[in-house]
Amino acid sequence: MDKKSTPPSKEIKAILDKIKNCKEIPVSQKSNAWLDCIPKDPGNYIFYKREDKLIPIYVGETSNLHKRMKTFHTITTHPTKSKNGYKKIQELLKKKINIYLKFSIVRFGRKEFEEWFITRQNHNDNLLNYSRK
Repeated sequence: MDKKSTPPSKEIKAILDKIKNCKEIPVSQKSNAWLDCIPKDPGNYIFYKREDKLIPIYVGETSNLHKRMKTFHTITTHPTKSKNGYKKIQELLKKKINIYLKFSIVRFGRKEFEEWFITRQNHNDNLLNYSRK
């Protein structure tokens, strides 16, 4: 069985279920009111765009969800490895494409979830942080 077809562990499935069941938060560059409902806890997050359904465009993990989402407004302070994904999200917002955020508080296993999700999205050309090597 290769990595792409490996079923998720129960821990990864639990994180995925929490994110799927999370209320969609509309993301805006013009207002930071959407940040008010984001906790300062560690966790995983996924940005989506809406077409007929929600399509994941960026997945990440952080030790502080609120702080990471605040960096969305000031890209120059965001870690280098993610600047391109965030810049592309900003470009989508400028084109009036609706972007949504879903997240889950996760204390342990954040990086494992992020890596599993990216690996599973090999068919998704919309995922900005998927390496197409």
